[in-house]
Amino acid sequence: MIAGTVFAAVLVLCLGGGVGGFLLLRDTDTDGAESPTAAVQAFLQAVYRDLDAGRAAQLVCSQARDESALAAKVAEISAYQDSYLEPRFTWSSPEVVDRDGDLAFIETTVTMMTGDEKTSDLRLRVTVLDKGSNGWWVCDLETVTPEPPVEDGGDGEDEAGEDGAAGGGSGDGEGETQT
Repeated sequence: MIAGTVFAAVLVLCLGGGVGGFLLLRDTDTDGAESPTAAVQAFLQAVYRDLDAGRAAQLVCSQARDESALAAKVAEISAYQDSYLEPRFTWSSPEVVDRDGDLAFIETTVTMMTGDEKTSDLRLRVTVLDKGSNGWWVCDLETVTPEPPVEDGGDGEDEAGEDGAAGGGSGDGEGETQT
């Protein structure tokens, strides 16, 4: 009788632990977007137009979900209402620029326009994860900084060692005098 009670208690603990472990370790990301660009569109809509951190969090993969950071970003954007005249946000169509296995890398430019015709652009690169039948999820977002202009080495000469400064003639070599 005692052995039966102990067996029943162990069975309940094992089943309870198994169910608890399943609930804690299961992938809660279900119902993602149908495409990587749709995931980015929905995320940008939630953050920049709807100002809804809760909705934005529902679009971020569980591995990267930081609800407090999303709430802080939405609060920052919301504060633009006090700092700028009628701020509104648009963005270019998200474009897949690279893929690596289940990841897609999307780029878009978010533009803030104000009622007094000021504009500001922010180029974003968004990493989106394909979870198969569970859809696409935003997992990382970073600002893309424009590359600085390429300099010619700073000596003022082209590859042939000639002075590349303006003011020379037509550039065809005919009738020009070299000094």
